[in-house]
Amino acid sequence: MRSVFKRFLYSAWLWDADRKVNKLSPHLDPGWSCLEIGMGPGSLSEKLQAQPVRVTGLDLDDKRWFPQRVSAPVIGDGARLPYHDQCFDLSLLFTVLHHCPDPLQVLAEAYRVSAYVAIIEDILPQSPLLQRALYAADSLANWQFKGHPHSNRNHESWEAAFHATGLRILHTEAWWLGPFQQRFYFLGKYGVNPGDQVLNGGVF
Repeated sequence: MRSVFKRFLYSAWLWDADRKVNKLSPHLDPGWSCLEIGMGPGSLSEKLQAQPVRVTGLDLDDKRWFPQRVSAPVIGDGARLPYHDQCFDLSLLFTVLHHCPDPLQVLAEAYRVSAYVAIIEDILPQSPLLQRALYAADSLANWQFKGHPHSNRNHESWEAAFHATGLRILHTEAWWLGPFQQRFYFLGKYGVNPGDQVLNGGVF
């Protein structure tokens, strides 16, 4: 029974990962090197295997549910990435930042190691009641009831954080999951324009 439930839950994560990759894929160039910060169970990495990019996963520990399907992550901290500057074309932070005690430090590290950053976040509602509901739903979905920082922000606050980090929004779109909004951001550094040739983390 536990195995059946595990496969059912993972299939739901795969459906969610497929939806996220559909948001991302129009912005990918073939051959890009991508760093997935916060690899988690491996569902996003599995779906990214169908894209013409090279993906490296990173997490605090190996949380893969089906290790035979995806490569093991590099063990590391998103707040102190074990990479030199400009090692990747793209860093991915998909529903990760609100799990980080210091999301701006993780964002700054993604900025440091890559030319572009793609983010999906659960947007903080205005209503205090909906905020509490979002926190409860996220804790339940991730089975994380202790130590969850719930570092969610509203759209305007994320915009200000990106600007302060040196990132500009090249594309954004939002959708609803019941009463909660998720938003996709594709970000580039100031001075890096869409269409620039990016190779091995450098702009030419």
